[in-house]
Amino acid sequence: TIDIIVQVYIFPLNDFSAQFHSGGEMAIIDAPNIGATETALPFPIWQKLRWQYLLDTYPQELLLSKPVPTEWSAYDCLQHLVDVERVSTSVRLKAFLAGEGFPDFDPNQQAEKDAPSSILGSQFTEIRQDNLSLLAQFNETDLVKEVRHAEYGMVSLSQFLHHLVGHDLMHTVQAEQAIMQPMIKGSGAWAVNYTAHIPSN
Repeated sequence: TIDIIVQVYIFPLNDFSAQFHSGGEMAIIDAPNIGATETALPFPIWQKLRWQYLLDTYPQELLLSKPVPTEWSAYDCLQHLVDVERVSTSVRLKAFLAGEGFPDFDPNQQAEKDAPSSILGSQFTEIRQDNLSLLAQFNETDLVKEVRHAEYGMVSLSQFLHHLVGHDLMHTVQAEQAIMQPMIKGSGAWAVNYTAHIPSN
């Protein structure tokens, strides 16, 4: 599972447009020491950097649109991921390297920011690349290392990496669900197929 975890964490930073086997069905990605150094995963040709695709494809007003007032917009989700990469992930990876505990992360305590814009995509890429440099300092024997989380108690590096990717996917899906709302509202009778994706008021 760890190989998959590593690949999914690296995935948003890869531009697959020029990284295919001659058959055009697989992409090669360099992985840190905690996985295979060169692992092939079946990513279709059309799959681009996921967040940059969203930012490049959809209009600003849709990326800023909240499904309901209490839910995040796509930009809100990306801003949160940028905050996590900058304030939480880097701190926690350094803590595992040093064998030290770390505090909890509260997204509600982050400083006020400028209105979100497409620049978040480049910020996310830059900060994640820095964190990948930290991740590359670990090897497979480090996966069982434990440090103390202020809220959850003793946690291992393996558990943290699983959480990291799960958290990434959760908020990316949340962003895509926010973008879906006008499509659902305009789908007429087909809207019954999307009940799981319609947030409650």
